[in-house]
Amino acid sequence: MRLPKQVWSSIPSESGIPIVRIKNGSILCATGMMMEPYPVEENGRSSDDAFPGASMNAIAAAGVRIQAEILRTTLPGLMDVTDSEYIHDSRIAIRRIRVYLKLRGLDSSAKRIRKLDSRLRKLGRRLGAIRDYDVLLHDARNHLKKLVKTRADGFSVFIAAFETRRSGAIAKLRQRCTPQYMDDLLASLVRFTDSFGREMREVPPRPAGLDAPSVVSDAYAKVLAFEPLVRGGEADHAVYHAIRRSAKRFRYTLEIFEPLLGPESQSFIDTARVLQDFLGSLNDAATVSRVAALYVSDRIGDGVPNHGAPDPFPEVARFLGTRQERIHRLLSNIPQKWAKFSSPLFRKRLFMLLGKCPISFSPVNVKISE
Repeated sequence: MRLPKQVWSSIPSESGIPIVRIKNGSILCATGMMMEPYPVEENGRSSDDAFPGASMNAIAAAGVRIQAEILRTTLPGLMDVTDSEYIHDSRIAIRRIRVYLKLRGLDSSAKRIRKLDSRLRKLGRRLGAIRDYDVLLHDARNHLKKLVKTRADGFSVFIAAFETRRSGAIAKLRQRCTPQYMDDLLASLVRFTDSFGREMREVPPRPAGLDAPSVVSDAYAKVLAFEPLVRGGEADHAVYHAIRRSAKRFRYTLEIFEPLLGPESQSFIDTARVLQDFLGSLNDAATVSRVAALYVSDRIGDGVPNHGAPDPFPEVARFLGTRQERIHRLLSNIPQKWAKFSSPLFRKRLFMLLGKCPISFSPVNVKISE
């Protein structure tokens, strides 16, 4: 993930965040994120200050700090009711921070971590509710483009209803997540990383390479735990949603340690991303289908006449049918996607890679995916 220079330069040298000198003049922080080419000296460190190793705490502190800076640039945009990119970027930053907070090296601050994680989870859920409306409206507007006017008028009523609901969700977000709330959350994250910067100077650091294999394998095991349900055909949409979230955490964890594991880790990241994206498409289709079905059932239950207004019910029912067909197509392809991720060969290659994990970072040029 490439970040603007101002994000990196905003991290003070006294924060205790280690960096690694890269051959091409770029710098790589301990999070595993490649920065734009930028002189190390402009960050307050000379090339002699950079070192090729980092503790788990250092990696977590650096990752939280950088993602907090991303949040600082995206959170103000959440008040914009028209742009969904801010919501998307903020949700990614929140998820990545939560992965960093759960790295094994942070056990000494479990209480602080639980409090921060709870606040981030609540904010993520509020953003997720808005994102669900965005997914539905995107699909519904594409469906609307294919309709003749006589059918489009009724379906436009359906779209307008959910545009109103989305605006209401934005209003609730504004009410609960005030600028003061956002500033306090960001300040809490910065204080958290600052405290770890102080602790890292007081305690001899434990190289991250000692724990990285077990952290990655634990993340993979949490995905593979769903194997009996998937193979047995007993998984429902809730299970697939949980698998997607676990696969995403596994991928984020791999990306954190990619500088340690080397270029070979990219194939595992790509495989996890394919599974995650596929299950994401399934989750989107299921969400749209569920919301549309509730709209239809509520309308049937109300039994309120339209008084001459366009009737959205027939076209919404057809729209719901197309979503159900998409769900069935996606479900039929899950065994193939799952087999590659859970195969004995994949596991063997992954654990062979983890077995070769070095103790500390090597100053080599590593390509970091977005």
